[in-house]
Amino acid sequence: MEDSKLIERRKAELEASNDRLLTDIDRCQRHIDQNNEELVELAKVLETLDRLRGARRKRTKQDDAVPPPRFEGPRAGEKMTVGSMIKEVLLRQGQPLRPPEIDRYARELFQRDFHPKQIGKECCRLFNEGALLKDDYTNEYSLPPDWGSDRPSKEGSLPHQPTAKGREAVPGGVI
Repeated sequence: MEDSKLIERRKAELEASNDRLLTDIDRCQRHIDQNNEELVELAKVLETLDRLRGARRKRTKQDDAVPPPRFEGPRAGEKMTVGSMIKEVLLRQGQPLRPPEIDRYARELFQRDFHPKQIGKECCRLFNEGALLKDDYTNEYSLPPDWGSDRPSKEGSLPHQPTAKGREAVPGGVI
């Protein structure tokens, strides 16, 4: 009989311990839920701050899962320049990229080796010509937005404005 009393006492201790642990689990779960809510709020705040600073959206695994479209190659008699390859990569990726990323995608897309600094120099040249935009904060290049019919052509569709030569007249006299 003494064994059954020991067993009953141990059973009561285990049940009481389980009750305490379940209470702790409920309390911990409430804390976890509160922390998760705050994490979601912090992620939204961080995303908003990044957007206001002009940073690009972070790449996700889903972005990497979509393979880039296969390059068809230049038309007959047409030679692809490095600049046009960079523009093609940026167009296909649809987001700003740093020169090493552009280099990696260009090597995959065009099956061609480039000099280690060739893509970076070409991006800089295209930026200086106004063919690319550069984010100084992230050092990423992107294609300019489509300006439609308002965009001046290479020949210059804007009215000709003569540049000043020599001294310029200013109010109050000549400098």
